[in-house]
Amino acid sequence: SELVAAYSMYLGKALVDKGVKIDLPALYASALLHDIAKLYCINHGGSHAQVGAAWVVQKTGLPLIAQGVLHHVYWPWKICFKSWPLPLIIEYADKRVRHNELVDMPTRFKDLFERYGKTERSRKFLTKTQVQGNEMEKQLTEIYKVDIHASFTCSRRLVS
Repeated sequence: SELVAAYSMYLGKALVDKGVKIDLPALYASALLHDIAKLYCINHGGSHAQVGAAWVVQKTGLPLIAQGVLHHVYWPWKICFKSWPLPLIIEYADKRVRHNELVDMPTRFKDLFERYGKTERSRKFLTKTQVQGNEMEKQLTEIYKVDIHASFTCSRRLVS
């Protein structure tokens, strides 16, 4: 979660520099909390995004922070960073982080398919999210000219 938050902040600051309005403290909080319910849902079932978002709203009363938690797995509408930067940045950052390392999307999705692609339904869903990730990368690089592979600092360490 710390690496997702650090990469989210890198992307968020890059988009702010391009004129996109983003609440950076909310982005950071939401990215740190994006997997808050993951272990609970592994043990008890349910959608960790939905349960986590409900917990965040209940405890903080801040729907903007919960929005990033709720939508960090899948975005159900047209991808537009100008309109919905916070949840889209977190979703994209989460698609780039495998455990404790930043990787490219093919590497991340190979891991996701190996771990979670056990059924036809889950493979179809993963494919949909991979298509979304590709669209996000396209927008970030072509529209906003963000260097998605740049090195940045996370907990005083250089990450590439």
